[in-house]
Amino acid sequence: MVLSEIPNVTAYTESGSDVGASYVKIRGFDQSKLGISVNGVPINDPEDHNVYWYDTPDFLSNTHDIQIERGSSSFAAGPAGLAGGINIVTSDAITKREMNLSFYGGKYNTTRRTVLYRSGMVDGRYNFTGRYSHIASDGYRDHSAAEMWAYFLAAARYDPDMVTRFIVYGGREETESAWYGVDASTLETHRTQNWSAHYDLDYDGESDNFEQPHYILLNRWRLSSTMQLEQSLFWIKGDGYYEQSK
Repeated sequence: MVLSEIPNVTAYTESGSDVGASYVKIRGFDQSKLGISVNGVPINDPEDHNVYWYDTPDFLSNTHDIQIERGSSSFAAGPAGLAGGINIVTSDAITKREMNLSFYGGKYNTTRRTVLYRSGMVDGRYNFTGRYSHIASDGYRDHSAAEMWAYFLAAARYDPDMVTRFIVYGGREETESAWYGVDASTLETHRTQNWSAHYDLDYDGESDNFEQPHYILLNRWRLSSTMQLEQSLFWIKGDGYYEQSK
């Protein structure tokens, strides 16, 4: 939703409250046509090339920079991006010591609670970052509530010619289904209509329940004043289910 302020980029959420299932487009192409990565590590799902943003809620709290390419992506890692590329750079390299507690609230019973800690430089060589978040919202549309828990952990070691970082992030989401759109005539009389919630008229528990932990090991080795070698090793594991009826 933050990226929607950039030219040629649009974004929306199924719930209408900026919380829950969200999607981004560049130049009219949906995110399955984009090459999306975190610190150069691809996060497009290997099955359908989509990106499930609500499996990594509140990631913006650990974001330092977002790089966007329009047109065919030149990012070296991951699937090709036909329409463009997005690379999110995390803020775990910040060296100042910090402890931050924050609480936000808004319409539709929307809340966000975040605990963030940065160690700063330890012994002039190590750096640690940790965050825990909880986000909840009833959603603007009918039966589009979402509740999400998120974590981000990072450790880094700085040597004269080498930097090694280990990052773990992810979260659990429980979201009521709201993936069906609404026709124009219905919008005139019932703007919050959600047909997804009526897949089974005798059941009111349609929901999406998933988690997707990410494990990333990054290493940058400076071979000389004009050459460096970057390596990455990563593992992503998805687990969960969705249900539409009993």
